[in-house]
Amino acid sequence: MATLKYRPEIDGLRALAVLSVILFHANASWLPGGFVGVDIFFVLSGFLITSIINAEIGQGTFSFSEFYRRRIKRILPPLYVVMAVTAIAGIFILLPEDYRHFRRSAERVLIFISNEYFRSAGDYFGPKSNEMPLLHTWSLAVEEQFYFIWPAILIFITSRFYKIRLHIAFSIMIISFVVAEIFLSSGRDSLGYYSLLSRGGELLIGATLAILPGKDWENKSKAAAIGFLGILLMLGSFFLLGEHSRFPGVSSIPATLGAALTIWSFAQSQSVAKTFFSRKEIVHIGQLSYSLYLWHWPVLAFMRYAYGSSELPISWIIGALLFTYVASYFSYRLIENTSRKTRMSFQKSLWLMAILPALGIFILIKSGQVFTKMIEPEYDRSLTSYGSGICHSQIVGSCLRGEGREKILVVGDSHAAQLNTFFDVLGKRLGWSAKVISAGSCPPFFDFDVSLLEEYARKPCADFLQNFAIEAQKYEVIVFAGRWDFQLSIGKNKSGDPNAFQKLTATIDQLIEKGKKVVVVEQIPLLAVNPFRQEKLKRIGIEVPLELSGDSDLANQRLRGALLGKKLDWLDLKKLVLDSSGSVSFKQLYMDNNHMNEFGAKVLAEKYLNQGNVVF
Repeated sequence: MATLKYRPEIDGLRALAVLSVILFHANASWLPGGFVGVDIFFVLSGFLITSIINAEIGQGTFSFSEFYRRRIKRILPPLYVVMAVTAIAGIFILLPEDYRHFRRSAERVLIFISNEYFRSAGDYFGPKSNEMPLLHTWSLAVEEQFYFIWPAILIFITSRFYKIRLHIAFSIMIISFVVAEIFLSSGRDSLGYYSLLSRGGELLIGATLAILPGKDWENKSKAAAIGFLGILLMLGSFFLLGEHSRFPGVSSIPATLGAALTIWSFAQSQSVAKTFFSRKEIVHIGQLSYSLYLWHWPVLAFMRYAYGSSELPISWIIGALLFTYVASYFSYRLIENTSRKTRMSFQKSLWLMAILPALGIFILIKSGQVFTKMIEPEYDRSLTSYGSGICHSQIVGSCLRGEGREKILVVGDSHAAQLNTFFDVLGKRLGWSAKVISAGSCPPFFDFDVSLLEEYARKPCADFLQNFAIEAQKYEVIVFAGRWDFQLSIGKNKSGDPNAFQKLTATIDQLIEKGKKVVVVEQIPLLAVNPFRQEKLKRIGIEVPLELSGDSDLANQRLRGALLGKKLDWLDLKKLVLDSSGSVSFKQLYMDNNHMNEFGAKVLAEKYLNQGNVVF
């Protein structure tokens, strides 16, 4: 085995990468582009692993079994410990359906394809991405997939032909960045973000640097200046990029190129920057970086799940960071260091550190699915859904609710879908039928750009909008419903359409001009947390108050202001949901923090009919 000279400044760069990722995940506003820390990790990993493989090939000592033995010892024991702890915590914290999502992701982690799972796991009613405890493992999957392929390429082209090897590495790198741009341009954002095809170029930047002949520059000051430029490129990416940036592709080049320039520069000269990154306290963080990366995300994900918001209070964040550091310190000292120093053969490492622990994790997560159902009460389906056989993101049957003459068309996102039972009760009592068509996250605007949505929602939304335009011609009453705080980008939730108000207004104006009666449904009050989560957390001693979020009130106010003076009617669900004290009268009305369930829709329909002054 070739031993590379230890470079403490590389651990310093690892510290920079992991701290940027943690700060971004703790609060994205603190470091908007902190996510590029993962890309810096890719460059560092590509450089170090390729350097080792190159040296061993040159010495004639490289073997695949030794290479993968080291990978097993380095990567798997800390990962499996985090997965085991996360699986056990999930039994007590996650609802059964959310644990099912966790189980599926964990199964993919075990076979290094979690990046493909998270790429295609979009589900409006599934847990949000920042509540998925193993989401961060996508980057580990990309790296491991890369290292199943890259050593074979290096071995195939012997060290005598390093120029060919360099050309191949450079060519594949360029192709990868081009592929990333193609994915982004064609609207396959998640494929571009999570795929090895689009991320491999970042690893190959580091690999290419490792293959380059190691010639010393005589001009040390110029070499130091290049390193300073590299640091500026990384820091610039931290602050100039953001969650909505077109990424990765070309926009990932400054940070990854900056990392490569910095690594190269540090090998050439003893600069001020190199001295800084070699400081023992920074190197210490770099040595913990793998454990820090593994632990920080599940801790934050569970906290967000419990708190009910992506934005945590500063006290919660401080608690999360302290717990992450302590867990990472002991993980590094007791697990990483211990596993690295073991002298097992490849076969023993494979069985004792990979296959058998993976089997144990698999059994744990499978049994966890059973346990979480055992400790969770069996709720009636009317409390956990808004009905079956409805036309939400697809056409099912006639989409009609009620009985009698077809009179009303109800359109919108899931906040329209939740009204299926509401209009079924009203229609049967009042003698008319309503067609309810909807699509997840999709607003009822004729000119909406579906590319603003998550990939899983685009096709259903496009189909819905086309169907809406046709069906609107047939009905005399058009009812608009939506999660307006999201659709109109109010508060924390933003759809990304800056012209949402104008598009909604234009759509309503068109229908009114054609003689249609328009009714706008105000958004139901938002709860700070899912009431079913609140009940489960309460059983393990975590008290999360069932409070109202102010975003729905603000959305309704803005909506009424934008449509002021229009000839239309309003349906105010808030009055039906809240009791005289302004609290939610029946928490059983909700299936999560922002949707009524089937039972709730029936209750609200009866209350609406009893109060009189029905607008339909």
